[in-house]
Amino acid sequence: MAFHAAVVGGCVAVLTASHWTASATTVVVASVASAVVSAVVAWNAQRLRVAGSPLALAEAVLVTLAVRATGGAGSEAYLLYFPVIVANLLEDQRFGYGLATVIAGMYAAATIPFAAAGPDDAVAVALYRAAALLATGVGTSSISQRFAQCSRAASAVNAKLKMRDHWDEAMLRISRGIDSGLGLTDTLGLILDSGLGVLHGDVGLVVLKDRSGRYTVRAARTAGGNILGNVIDPSEGAVGLCMERRMTVLYPGAGSSGMRFREVEDFHLAKMIATPLFAGSEMVGAIAFGDRRPGELYGYDDVEFIESLAKQLSVVVVNANLLEEARRRADYLTSLNQISMSITSVLEPYDLFEKIYKSVCQVLPLDAFFVALPLDDPTQAEMAFLMDKGVRSPSSRLPLGDSPTGKVMRSGRPLLANLDESSDTQGFSIVGAADDDDVTRSVMIAPMKAGNRVVGAISVQSYTPNAYGEEELELLMTIAGSAAVALENSQLYQAAREQSITDQLTGLGNYRLFHEVFSREIERSRRYSTPLSLIMIDSDSLKDINDTYGHAVGDMHLRHITKLMTTVSRKSDYVVRYAGDEFMIILPNTGGAEAMAMAERLRSRVEKTPFTVDGQELSATVSIGVASFPESGSDVETMLKSVDEAMYASKRVGRNRVTRALAAVTRSS
Repeated sequence: MAFHAAVVGGCVAVLTASHWTASATTVVVASVASAVVSAVVAWNAQRLRVAGSPLALAEAVLVTLAVRATGGAGSEAYLLYFPVIVANLLEDQRFGYGLATVIAGMYAAATIPFAAAGPDDAVAVALYRAAALLATGVGTSSISQRFAQCSRAASAVNAKLKMRDHWDEAMLRISRGIDSGLGLTDTLGLILDSGLGVLHGDVGLVVLKDRSGRYTVRAARTAGGNILGNVIDPSEGAVGLCMERRMTVLYPGAGSSGMRFREVEDFHLAKMIATPLFAGSEMVGAIAFGDRRPGELYGYDDVEFIESLAKQLSVVVVNANLLEEARRRADYLTSLNQISMSITSVLEPYDLFEKIYKSVCQVLPLDAFFVALPLDDPTQAEMAFLMDKGVRSPSSRLPLGDSPTGKVMRSGRPLLANLDESSDTQGFSIVGAADDDDVTRSVMIAPMKAGNRVVGAISVQSYTPNAYGEEELELLMTIAGSAAVALENSQLYQAAREQSITDQLTGLGNYRLFHEVFSREIERSRRYSTPLSLIMIDSDSLKDINDTYGHAVGDMHLRHITKLMTTVSRKSDYVVRYAGDEFMIILPNTGGAEAMAMAERLRSRVEKTPFTVDGQELSATVSIGVASFPESGSDVETMLKSVDEAMYASKRVGRNRVTRALAAVTRSS
């Protein structure tokens, strides 16, 4: 522009040296023509993108001709063209305010008319006014440019202050919401709404890292479709890119040139901004906003805002995670306490294993579960309880060898394994999958330890990869510890109970067991209308054997009868020593005729099977009574009375007999 002004000044000085006076009409016409031609030239220059010296020279020629046509430097008309020169110099930024002040004074001097100037002074006047015109145009241009800059700066500052006010209002709303005790979900929604209001966006997303290390969508606004819970790959999309680079990403922007973002395509966005969330140095998620409307792109102010928002959101997420962890820990301890109390209160083994399984299901995700117990053979274990997808599998024996379960039971140390598709799963597929396509991908095995002794092992398995971590293993170890105590208690209880219901001489159940079982079987028969029979056996020979050979041989006789009874009876029958030389056999689902046939086989077997004492064979016989429910009795008392009457009837008619109780007899008093 300085070159442009110099050209104009030079042309005016050379071509207006002579005096030429034009009429007023000529001045007006020349002025209008000059303005029109200047406008046409400027428009074409802009349309054709012409700039620099050629355009400056063209405008200077037009201005010079207009001044020449209207009277030259000796006329005041040239001052009409002062705005043209100013316009040409408007964008010049190389002149300071000091020079502008001087030039303003020169302009004032240039406007003083030279009334007394004669022809000899024409050149001096022309040169003076041309120089004044040049200097004034440059000064005015500088002042105008400075004013425009100040105006733009003031507008920018004002806009930024308004945006800051908007920011502060948004941050204040968020702070009040947090202080009011909003939950994490509501707080995330409030942050998104506030961010959309400041950025004038259409789409907002918050992605957070879950406990398994995956990044999932935890909150969304106007995104369309249900995307909550969707897993975000850190290597995909604008959100993934900002997490991968650990910095703010703008679309369109220098760092995203040529890239295709899934969010932009899915939500039809014209622009997008995303920034990661940090808790210290750990990245915990990301927040992103987008706008479907074309217009001004996101800039540095927007970056500053979203990063400020991200810092506040990071604090919210950290506090929420701490609160969730505290609540989860409290729930964890409460659950462990309840589990421990519920497990240790169970004494029956089957009920205990069922309780352990249900307790584990409350706190851990699983597809398969088993409890393994050691056997006398150290190379094997009993799979005492197995579940696969909620289906109970029969107990079985497991060869230990170098299997994971064997290693855990031998070492007493837990095992955690997360297997991918390329891993060798040999030894891990312990529980038969309900679906052959299911493959164990996550395994935990915890030893059940009572002191330093391993009394078993608990395994939890999942067909989902990376389902378990150290925290889940710690939880299973705690449950296994409680289960070990409960198993010890159960075994002690079973041993004590076994002693209390077992006859020490014969190994059969005793009087106490008989009443427990017989009461239960009568109730079952009554409920389901099934037959039930009872056989009472009394030795005809015990007194004689005791008197002749001594009580030791009498005990041999009782054990001999026990052996014969267990041989004749079925697995579903209960054989007990009722008292002295009296025995009972409870026969579930058995009618009177079948019971009579079994009793006769037993009587015959005893009669024909002597036992040997010091090389001498001793024979014996038994008297037997048979009663059936409900014809011989409707409860335990009447059934015992009926079978006892039938047995003594056998005694009375000569012993070594089987007698069936009659209904009339059992009901008589």
